Amino acid sequence: MAEAFGVVAQEVSRLSEDTKQTVVRIADLVKNSGDITSKVVNKIKEVRQLTDMGREQSSDTSMVFANIVGSMKHSTQEIVSVEEQIRLLITTIEGIGYSTSQAADSAERFKAASAQL
Repeated sequence: MAEAFGVVAQEVSRLSEDTKQTVVRIADLVKNSGDITSKVVNKIKEVRQLTDMGREQSSDTSMVFANIVGSMKHSTQEIVSVEEQIRLLITTIEGIGYSTSQAADSAERFKAASAQL
């Protein structure tokens, strides 16, 4: 019977050692899990910061494009205004040309009339 108790005691000792090793492995797993969780939380913070930066850059880009569109509208209005002024200038030049032609015709008639006198 003493031998049986010895075998049981040995088995209990082995089970105790196995349990101890399992507890150590579980503690390591819990620690690693905590480390991984901490890294994940830090990465989530980084992603949030990058998202915020992206949102700000998107807003800035939208403002730049709005300014570009505004400038293009202004430039288009200026082009239309210049085109209207060019048309007016052409009309004025044509009028001056017509008047000059009439003055030249009148001068020719005056010269011809003077020559007959």
